[in-house]
Amino acid sequence: MAPSGAPDGGWVRSTNLRTAATLPFSSVLDAAQIKGTAPVFKVTPNPPETDPASPYESLDSKKLHEAAERALDHYLIPPKTTSPPYQTSSMFQVNPSTDTESLLVNASESLGSASVMLGDFAALLDGSQRKTLLGIAQVVMLGELAVNQVLDNVVPVG
Repeated sequence: MAPSGAPDGGWVRSTNLRTAATLPFSSVLDAAQIKGTAPVFKVTPNPPETDPASPYESLDSKKLHEAAERALDHYLIPPKTTSPPYQTSSMFQVNPSTDTESLLVNASESLGSASVMLGDFAALLDGSQRKTLLGIAQVVMLGELAVNQVLDNVVPVG
């Protein structure tokens, strides 16, 4: 016996993606009639009963609840400590009376030296470590170029 509505006597194919995997209710009945059995519908069970007991019913349960709250607070709530404000170290200081040109020349020479050291060290490495080191050398070189431009702006050449 073919399901009702089937043009060729077979099952109706659905092109709707939402219902493609399910058969229409009439098709289920028709399929059950073909097999000679009735369709079985599973009843969804009720959710389990909840325990109406309060966590504060006895002294022990209250202590246990408080201990659980403290443990959760310890792991889930970050401590409210404030870090002290940053203070610069006085171990190395630049003389405040040093002129701008001297400071810029020293910074330019330091950056140039760092760039050369990074290039020499990169020559000893291979692969991704070499590429990382060359990238750092390029950042240092860009800093050196910026300091040199500031130096040229402050003390024009010629």
